[in-house]
Amino acid sequence: MKLTPLHDVHEKLGARMVEFGGWQMPVQYGPILEEVTTVRTKAGLFDLSHMGRVCVSGKDRERFLDTICTNFVAKIPLGAIRYTLFCRADGNPIDDLLVYRSADEVFLVVNASNTDEDLAWMRHHARGFEVVIQDQTEELAMIALQGQASQATLQEMTRDLDLASIGYYKFGYGTVADIPNMRVSRTGYTGEDGFELYIPKDDAVRVWNECLAHGTKLGLKPIGLAARDTLRLEAGMPLYGHEIDATHNPIEAGLEFGVSFKPEKGDWIGRDALEKIAHNKTRHLVGVRTDGPRVPRQGYELYAVGSDEKLGEIVSGSVSPTIGANIGTGYTGEDGFELYIPKDDAVRVWNECLAHGTKLGLKPIGLAARDTLRLEAGMPLYGHEIDATHNPIEAGLDFGVSFKPEKGDWIGRDALEKIAAKKTRRLVGVRTDGPRVPRQGYELYSVGGSAAGSAPKQAGGERLGEIVSGSVSPTIGANIGTGYVPVGHGKPGDPVEIDIKGKRQAATFCALPFFSRTRK
Repeated sequence: MKLTPLHDVHEKLGARMVEFGGWQMPVQYGPILEEVTTVRTKAGLFDLSHMGRVCVSGKDRERFLDTICTNFVAKIPLGAIRYTLFCRADGNPIDDLLVYRSADEVFLVVNASNTDEDLAWMRHHARGFEVVIQDQTEELAMIALQGQASQATLQEMTRDLDLASIGYYKFGYGTVADIPNMRVSRTGYTGEDGFELYIPKDDAVRVWNECLAHGTKLGLKPIGLAARDTLRLEAGMPLYGHEIDATHNPIEAGLEFGVSFKPEKGDWIGRDALEKIAHNKTRHLVGVRTDGPRVPRQGYELYAVGSDEKLGEIVSGSVSPTIGANIGTGYTGEDGFELYIPKDDAVRVWNECLAHGTKLGLKPIGLAARDTLRLEAGMPLYGHEIDATHNPIEAGLDFGVSFKPEKGDWIGRDALEKIAAKKTRRLVGVRTDGPRVPRQGYELYSVGGSAAGSAPKQAGGERLGEIVSGSVSPTIGANIGTGYVPVGHGKPGDPVEIDIKGKRQAATFCALPFFSRTRK
């Protein structure tokens, strides 16, 4: 079994060590749920030296990788990182990985259990390309800081690099712990902000200890792999061997963002199969939540309520201290459709839908429920999240806006480009377990100055913005809403107060969407 350069440090810290992917790794240092909460509220330090690290160089490096990667490697901006997969011809993955594109090399981070298979796959398919594939797993250690205090901790140790200048899924180089030209990236596998450090193995212990020395006062603690698994599950991030494996492909797993079918990318292994699946999906990944005492675990079966019909099975599960429930992911064939019908046939088709679906639980649903459903799913409604005073950039709808030069000019482009370059407010979610529902027009205030539920609005903290949509959510089990606040406010988990008819009600900022079953 392999040992990371930090193995002895983990043992001295009292970690429980287990085998993982051929390595002996710390699964926990203390109670797992406390470790999860530490990362969500402060920061955690992770040893990720078991992950495979591979450097691909040579003049054909990008052309070669574009024949075996699902994403478009040659189009990754310099200094940026993208998620991708290696797939077999049937479209099922060998592994998922991150790709770092530099001017003279492409750096890959792969899963520990698949490193040897990945290297063999790359070397086999590199024939005929002018490339050099270098396994750097043994010579480099890998440490991650994740959580709200990660940037402040790491910046104290860093020279020649302003960490604020590194965007999400970007990387740079600086002097960290007196080690020059260290690669520093900003990705993460927890749903929190954070950084990864790639360290010469002989310096790993010193850098680890310096991280703790600088970060302990901010709440930084070492975190094991068990908490990391819960954190990534809460954040909806896949794990090879669970959400994806030799029988679960990236399209069904909702990972289309890591797959490129652009003609200019050319052919790649698995492309034909995945294009066919994309046009005719038969199952997809969903989330499940239960307030019952038992945790859904991999292999547990999913059934329709009151029926012997098997829908699918769980692929990941955990207790979630952040959600306050047991959560899991699984595959089912559940989906939805829209029908566009000649008006004279509308009544007949409606009645046929009910005739066929009533035995399966299908019922007619009104617009009020539809509004709650779309709010739970974080979907905008004109007149609420967007209107004549709320633009799509601030509403988080950047995916529906293209600034590509080849699109040319369009009405609103100049204004939205300026807003995108300097946003002043953003859409956030709020949740309250109080008795009153946040409604459009209710004001949001920072916590401070007055007790929630008693004082008039003038006595409280700073006015941040106002609610634009709100509803009771039976799915979440709380009152929820969306609202606009200045950039820099609204971090998930932070407290906020809602002024409801002159009285304050305590609430919490939440990530959007509140609920997600499918990813289209």
